[in-house]
Amino acid sequence: MRERIQDCYADFDVETGVLRVGNSRIEKVMRLHGSFFGTEKITDRFENEEWAGEALLWQRCPVLGAQEQPVSHFEAVVQDTPGVRPHLKTTLTLAGKNGTVWYEYRVFPEIPFVFSQIFAERKGVLDIAQIQNDSLHCTGVESQYVQSRNGQT
Repeated sequence: MRERIQDCYADFDVETGVLRVGNSRIEKVMRLHGSFFGTEKITDRFENEEWAGEALLWQRCPVLGAQEQPVSHFEAVVQDTPGVRPHLKTTLTLAGKNGTVWYEYRVFPEIPFVFSQIFAERKGVLDIAQIQNDSLHCTGVESQYVQSRNGQT
């Protein structure tokens, strides 16, 4: 699915889990894998430069379990409200058994920046013991944080 406004675009490929958001100046490419999300690369199209790590740093989506395969929904709409320049608002919604996460991206024509926000909502009865146990089975930055909080290096 692809949506456009002027030079702005957003595209989500359900098969590969790749989300692309950008305009003629910048592009941000992210990948979804189960309940993990990561930025693959950012490209400055004006300067023809690309930033990408040697390996993707996966981060677990808030409120979703590490082994979960959430239901995803992609939506891109043109926002044209008084007082704000017309722009493209993209939302990737991930719904799981413990809650929902919304990744929201906004891109404006000819502005070399992708604005992003994350919203999360937990549902159901909270099982604190299970949440603490889940926090010990994380990856990347989360794992480093948990280990440092537990006095491990």
